[in-house]
Amino acid sequence: MKTIFKTTILIAFMSAIIMYSKSIQTEVIESYNKGIAFLSSHTISKANLTGF
Repeated sequence: MKTIFKTTILIAFMSAIIMYSKSIQTEVIESYNKGIAFLSSHTISKANLTGF
């Protein structure tokens, strides 16, 4: 009986992780893209200031 209970909890936990992982992935990707855009814009502006 304890094995069935543990298995049920494990399945529920894994299902929750799978359900929420998509939204977490989207949020991380958006944050990463914003950071890359910020760095690239600052790099380009500094390069223009030095006349490169």
